[in-house]
Amino acid sequence: VFEIRARLVAALSEEQTSPLPPPELLPRLVDALVARVEQAEVARAHAEEAVTLAVGDTLATEARAETLQIELDVLHQTREREQEELAEARRRANTVQQIT
Repeated sequence: VFEIRARLVAALSEEQTSPLPPPELLPRLVDALVARVEQAEVARAHAEEAVTLAVGDTLATEARAETLQIELDVLHQTREREQEELAEARRRANTVQQIT
């Protein structure tokens, strides 16, 4: 912070194209600029954290979707097998009925 403040004061003191504020206001202006920089850094950190959480949520959602797809595939396979078993049981029942 002190380095930033020193650079800002030096830059403002060297500025020739625009009128400078009174010297007694420079420290306040520099403090305000430093506060804005610090706020921007905090906002950036919060944004990075939000992105990290969003990516984590997305990955978790994708993993859950994959798990659900696997479960759905297993259910379909089970249903197909049960339908085949039912068809076989009906064939046997018809055969027994024809014999008797």
